[in-house]
Amino acid sequence: IGPVDPGYLVGPGDVLRLSVWGQVEFQYELTVSKDGKIFIPVAGQVYVMGVPFEQLQQKIKNLLSKHYSGLATNPPRTFIDMTVAQLRPVRVFIMGEVAAPGGYTVPSGSTVFNALYSVGGPDIKGSLRSIKVHRNGEQIADIDIYQYLLSGRCSTDVRLQNNDVIFIPKRGKTVAAVGSVFRPAIYELKDGDNLKAL
Repeated sequence: IGPVDPGYLVGPGDVLRLSVWGQVEFQYELTVSKDGKIFIPVAGQVYVMGVPFEQLQQKIKNLLSKHYSGLATNPPRTFIDMTVAQLRPVRVFIMGEVAAPGGYTVPSGSTVFNALYSVGGPDIKGSLRSIKVHRNGEQIADIDIYQYLLSGRCSTDVRLQNNDVIFIPKRGKTVAAVGSVFRPAIYELKDGDNLKAL
């Protein structure tokens, strides 16, 4: 599936591919269990849930170097590589001003923008300036899609986790900009926006 972000948090349902070669050679596909563990035949059960992927690779190398000394020699005589063979899906809820509110399954690693894009975005009554993300009953983000539309980047976008709720409120005040402007359109204003901001 290609490389994952080094900060990707491994969780139940992920499938990891562990390859070792050199003095010893083997390859395993290891599914993370519901309780967050993988089973490596030579090393036993290893708890991996919530470990950032880059740290997990080092953790597995340290564990296996107790069984294969070639991993720890300088230069090494045994080599290790770990990749993600399959990412678990994530279930999220998109509520508020959207065509079809409800639960959606999105690929792991998806952001709020990815999820909104996949469902067609807010409807005509929905805000593009203040999309809320709730996790475990607390608001963790307030996202302004205009950042994406104008610059291609959004500093407030977040990577989604299971059971996150994306809430799209009704849009705020709108103003039409017409005439000799680069982007004639109807714009939504945030609280505190003035003519200069428009």
